[in-house]
Amino acid sequence: MNPELTIVIPTKNEEKLIGTLLASLLEQDYPPIRTTKIYVADISTDRTKEIAKSFADHLNIEVIEGGPVAIARNNGAARAKSEFVLFLDGDMDLGKKDIIKNAVAIAQKKQLDCVGAYVQCKNGNILDGFLYGVSNGIQFLSKFISPFATGMFMLFRKSAFDALGGFDTKTLFGEDYILSSKVPPKKFDMKGCVLTTNRRFKKIGYWNMIRMMFLNVIHFKDKNYISSRDYKNYWE
Repeated sequence: MNPELTIVIPTKNEEKLIGTLLASLLEQDYPPIRTTKIYVADISTDRTKEIAKSFADHLNIEVIEGGPVAIARNNGAARAKSEFVLFLDGDMDLGKKDIIKNAVAIAQKKQLDCVGAYVQCKNGNILDGFLYGVSNGIQFLSKFISPFATGMFMLFRKSAFDALGGFDTKTLFGEDYILSSKVPPKKFDMKGCVLTTNRRFKKIGYWNMIRMMFLNVIHFKDKNYISSRDYKNYWE
């Protein structure tokens, strides 16, 4: 077991994409990657579990009980005994091979509690690129005042994660924003860039996605501002 890092991936019906993420983990220029415990917190009805387990010969993977994303992440983090916990979404591609190594290194060097990453849309259109560019710009500027990271790539110091109480399981949307925004700016930084798809934009519509993100910022203390219908469309 790697005492430095544990990885937690919440999944629900990611059979088309989970293999890309796990393959990108295998390619990481991070020497302990093969001994790093990876918890796939899953509630899938497709072949996500089977695909994840197929990497067990090369990665230290264990499939555990999932649930709504906040619960799934907390389930994985509760098992972690390492210095840091890295939360990833199941539809990610880590892109550059040194992103984990660099994130852990800067967290250790600066004694940070949380390290996030910027996001680019893999194979997206011009609008996707623009929206993620705006989001990255907001993240860059806000890190000096009120920082936040997304669950796409969020490295947390385990002791800080526990002290903050983990992800709020009563929050339907933006639980990653709410938790990371509690980290003081001096204990937060951004490092590197990961790749995602535009599937949620395409599924629920660009306007609805923008609306939910905007409401998340202005109503982050209200756990019920997102309707159950919006939540269902986003996660299912």
